[in-house]
Amino acid sequence: MTPCIRFCALFFLFALFGATRLRAQIMVTPKCNESNVQQTGDLFPVEINNSGGAVQVRLLMEVTQDGETVGSGQSSVVQLPSGVYRFQRDISAQMQWNYGSTPSAATLQSKQYFEDGTYLVCWSLQTAEGVELGRECRSIIVTAQRQSDPKNPKDAKAAADKKQFPVSFHGNAEWMVEYGSRPPMYSQYPNWMTTLSVTPRLSIYDVPLTGTLLFTNLGGGKLQSPNVFSLQFDAEGFKQALMNRLKKAVMENKKVQSVTGGKLQTLSELQNLNSVLENPQVVQELKGIKELDACRGVLDSVQHLSKLAEGFDTQNLDKKALDLLKTQGSKYAAKLADSLQKCGCVSDSLAQVQEPDSLQGDSLNKAKGDSLMPRFPGIDKQLDAGKEKLNAGVDKVKSAFEKQKDKLKCDSLQNLLNTEIKTPDFKNSLQKTQDSLQGKIGNLAYLDYKKSGYNSLLQQKDKLLGDAKMNGWLDSAGRAVDQVKDLQNMDMAQLQDPNNLLQNLQSLGILKKYEKYLTYLKSFTIGTGFRQYSDFSLNNVPVNGISFEVMPKNIYVSATYGQVQKPVYSQQLEEATYKRTLWAVSAGYGAQEKSHFHVNIMQGRDNPNSIDPRDSIYLYYKKPAQNNVISADFGLNLWKNRIMISGELAGSQIIRDLTYEADTNIIALQGQKLYPSGEWYMNIFRQKPVNLNTAVDFAFQLKTELNLFRNKGRLRLGTSRVGKDFYSFGNPFLIRDMFVLEGNYSHTFWKNRIRIAGGVKRLEDNTAKDKPLTTNQWRWNAELDIRIPKLPHIKLMYTPVIQQNDSGMVNMNVANANVSYSRKIRKTQSVSTIGYVFQKGVITYLNGSFSAHYIILNQMLSFKSGFVFNANLNYIATDNINGFVQTITSNMSLGGVIKKKVQWNAGGNFLLNKNEQRIGVMARTGFTATKFMRCQLQFDYFIYRSWNSTYVYYPRYERAALRSIFTFNW
Repeated sequence: MTPCIRFCALFFLFALFGATRLRAQIMVTPKCNESNVQQTGDLFPVEINNSGGAVQVRLLMEVTQDGETVGSGQSSVVQLPSGVYRFQRDISAQMQWNYGSTPSAATLQSKQYFEDGTYLVCWSLQTAEGVELGRECRSIIVTAQRQSDPKNPKDAKAAADKKQFPVSFHGNAEWMVEYGSRPPMYSQYPNWMTTLSVTPRLSIYDVPLTGTLLFTNLGGGKLQSPNVFSLQFDAEGFKQALMNRLKKAVMENKKVQSVTGGKLQTLSELQNLNSVLENPQVVQELKGIKELDACRGVLDSVQHLSKLAEGFDTQNLDKKALDLLKTQGSKYAAKLADSLQKCGCVSDSLAQVQEPDSLQGDSLNKAKGDSLMPRFPGIDKQLDAGKEKLNAGVDKVKSAFEKQKDKLKCDSLQNLLNTEIKTPDFKNSLQKTQDSLQGKIGNLAYLDYKKSGYNSLLQQKDKLLGDAKMNGWLDSAGRAVDQVKDLQNMDMAQLQDPNNLLQNLQSLGILKKYEKYLTYLKSFTIGTGFRQYSDFSLNNVPVNGISFEVMPKNIYVSATYGQVQKPVYSQQLEEATYKRTLWAVSAGYGAQEKSHFHVNIMQGRDNPNSIDPRDSIYLYYKKPAQNNVISADFGLNLWKNRIMISGELAGSQIIRDLTYEADTNIIALQGQKLYPSGEWYMNIFRQKPVNLNTAVDFAFQLKTELNLFRNKGRLRLGTSRVGKDFYSFGNPFLIRDMFVLEGNYSHTFWKNRIRIAGGVKRLEDNTAKDKPLTTNQWRWNAELDIRIPKLPHIKLMYTPVIQQNDSGMVNMNVANANVSYSRKIRKTQSVSTIGYVFQKGVITYLNGSFSAHYIILNQMLSFKSGFVFNANLNYIATDNINGFVQTITSNMSLGGVIKKKVQWNAGGNFLLNKNEQRIGVMARTGFTATKFMRCQLQFDYFIYRSWNSTYVYYPRYERAALRSIFTFNW
């Protein structure tokens, strides 16, 4: 291969980003069951028809309601080969979701299901650089989210049946039958096509199992069969079942209420009581009630003093007067009262009266000491004066007491008190005090009917506050409101942690022993499964066999075994394959999405005897091989995920031809020791030559991501190296012999309304330095994204690229501008998009240049009635060594829902340039036939015409196709 040809081949890889990529005809067709959309995952089935070459793409989804964003998702970048593929079935990709600020978005984020209503869903396919390749929008009505009502007999019966019978079985199925008149030269598919897809879901004692069955005749017997069978343990469904059990227990079980539900209930009730008692009018009335009680207590004391002053008779002292004499005087007054009892001045019924612990006036002191009871001007002064006179009389009694002691007589005591207490001044003072108190009480008497209600609220608050403090739920009542809000969010977030969920269930005694061990099982699949260990080992390759993934605490263990391709004997070299089996294990510490360290080992081996005849001339260049990979990958999340570092180091050994492999075939090179290929684990670590039929090499990558300025800035740095002899049967799309350095930075301003980004990437081949030429490429990128509410969304991108080696250089510049505007016009939602892409390059070794212009126009109208209109118009002008070609493509469709039952869609598309013409029309309808079945019918008509003599081998043809899809739910 000459250096020029090699350079062109390397540049062709980059052309996936350039003109070849953009000219590929890619159609996006949603395949979700529109009548049964509940969660975001229900929107993911999307069929991609790629008529061009392989391309790296990502799938984007945006869900809006009344012009407001509910949620938007973006998948990871995946390799999309030429052909028809369906995401998550043929191509596995991780989807990351962001949510809006509407109530529907909050429900979707917290509960992971859509509320009832009409939503506009747009699917789009973009390249890794952000160039849009295809778009489709549809209106979807969600009506399946009615919550069960215990008062409804049907719901109550269903709940009772479910409680009694711990096994449930439901699911859905889809049967597609299509007939199309396809000329053999244009299609590898038969005229009659049928596909049956069944997804059963079985739950046994809250242990969910999900199955997938796919049968189709598209394989044709020679290609790899697309039929799929799998049965897998639904770990997320099991976790959700445990969470639902805990929530149900919190609501129904009193024991649980005291642990978790009682906390929320107590603080919520306390919050409600505080909001009532802190009302200004209520606060004023509570103060008035306290004043009323205090005034009545003082009035009672004054009335007894008046009684004492009016008729103090030692022969007729009542109990209260005697108690008053005891409490209002000094300690000698108590002795005086005792003396009165001893000398017979009081009845025997008063002999049971005991001396109080305190000789101070309880009622008066309580009234004066109460912080909420203000002092009454004039009243206190009069009371103090009366008390002083009473005490003065008692003091005289005390003096007589000391002198006469036992000789004291009741009549002399009576005379003594009459001279001090029964005086006009003391009587007038008491009367004025009594009148003032009665006036005050009269003004506040209207609060009597509210007193019992307020007392009940205050007692309830004291009880709740005492319970909250006793359980340590708060430090003071003033913090209760904030803690209620925190708990409602914090508890739900904590339940997402399996360890915390298990701890709560175990403490309540509602976790079975086997369920504890099932929570360690992250996945278990029998049949076709996708497993991702690392980038260089097993990376989302469909394996027909068995796989599991367990993680007790922080120990991670996973294993996979099965067949990755079946034997196919064909005269077409790219179709011929040997039976290949693969096993892989991964073990280490921590989950993949968190800080972790894992060691991965994988082996893939072809069966040389799986194709007969093995020595066919057609298989001369197709040899059975064996591949072994050992890798170690790690992830480190620091400082609340502000710093994330990840990397992987891997080594591989490839035996190119197992029929040739034998120790006797090892050829000793001069002065060099070779090793047996059977010692693959040691050969990978040694990285020394093995033999001419076996090669070892290594690969590594290191990535660093820094979230700066409160997550407004993001810096990504990375490097990777894949050797030319590094093979991994677990990653068939791996580009070998490549060294990469890259760095990117993005920053958002003004509440994420403005985003700027820039970066640089350097690629270089010839990692082993054994080629005469080394090709390197520099790729820069700059991006500006402006997203201001109620204004057009503007996105600008600029990407200059330089690729060169000793034989020449390619200089290319790509500019991309995209403006979209969403607005409402009389209850009609409109989304308009205008895009422009300019591409220009110079190839020095060909003394030529190329350029391309792309104009993209998209218009979507969503009417109040539910109808959705989509229009797409593209203009492409290319100028290269093949000449100047102008191409116009268009795609239009109109769809909607009639009476919330019948969905319909009709449209057409065409492609027109000087070489060819393509015209197609489509009509589709869907309706619910029964409670368990939904039908969809689609008719396609397509015409192809060649206008150029060079296309003589591709004459005009017409194709008509009728597709029927029956969806069953049970």
